[in-house]
Amino acid sequence: MELLLALLCPLGLVIIGLICYWISFQLAKSYGVTDEEIVQALSRDRDYL
Repeated sequence: MELLLALLCPLGLVIIGLICYWISFQLAKSYGVTDEEIVQALSRDRDYL
């Protein structure tokens, strides 16, 4: 049981992260941000890190 929980917790965090990412992506789309702008912003973030 503990092993199952230890495996599910990181998976849950990943799923929550993906849901948050998807919601922010949808919000950006609704404000008229294009896919290219989002990709450029993401690549800038990656360079910054």
